[in-house]
Amino acid sequence: MEPTDILGNGKIRLYLADCLDVMRDMPNGCVDCVVTDPPYFGLKGGVSSTYGGVAVQTNATITLGDVWGSNLEALAHIRRIARSGALVFCSWHCVGEIRDILDGIPVGLLTWYKRNSQPSLRNRPWYRTEFIWAIEYGTGMNWKPLTTMYDIPGLPAGCMATERVLGKNTKKAAHPTQKPLSLIVQLLKACNTIILDPFMGTGTTGVACVQMERQFIGVEIDAGYYEIAKKRIIDALAQPMLPMSNVAEDIVEQDKLL
Repeated sequence: MEPTDILGNGKIRLYLADCLDVMRDMPNGCVDCVVTDPPYFGLKGGVSSTYGGVAVQTNATITLGDVWGSNLEALAHIRRIARSGALVFCSWHCVGEIRDILDGIPVGLLTWYKRNSQPSLRNRPWYRTEFIWAIEYGTGMNWKPLTTMYDIPGLPAGCMATERVLGKNTKKAAHPTQKPLSLIVQLLKACNTIILDPFMGTGTTGVACVQMERQFIGVEIDAGYYEIAKKRIIDALAQPMLPMSNVAEDIVEQDKLL
């Protein structure tokens, strides 16, 4: 399958397509590493909250349900496509299932601590973490720079939004699970040249690859998210390049101010 767009002198290849269709056609070992945030399954949606005070607000927050479905067949292709390893996000609901599907050597279960996450709306614990499986398939991964815990705030929407992409003429987030750029930059320290993200979303992995001077292949099935990702990557390519040694540190320092 031919890319929908080729950017950055051929170093960025973007597909507006079902990632399963793209991955089936990809040769064995054609990328170094997969860094991706697949849809989480098993999450209950449709729970709203009501806030009191001077003016009562209803439905201020609605939890995310299984909006993309639970088919993670595409993840089974990662071992064949990635010659070195993978870094794959997951929730507590599917830690075991994701590890089994990735079918490699687990070298660590990294924790992303979202200190500014919202309390649970139902009678459940306050979920303040997500997880990232670090999986090894062959030589080439540099695991040493990684840590097993990242204390990086989530991306607020509304009037507090800075990095968060908002919908047109609204303060609502354009995508429900956009990840902080600083977190992805940290993960890319482990990865070599060619990175694949089969669930590209708003393109954060692509932006991080531009900043870290990696080649990037991104796949997104939703046309709206694809256009957001494409624009963000084009904007990143237009920015002056910082020395690679300073990129991650500068972004983490910005997060500390939040």
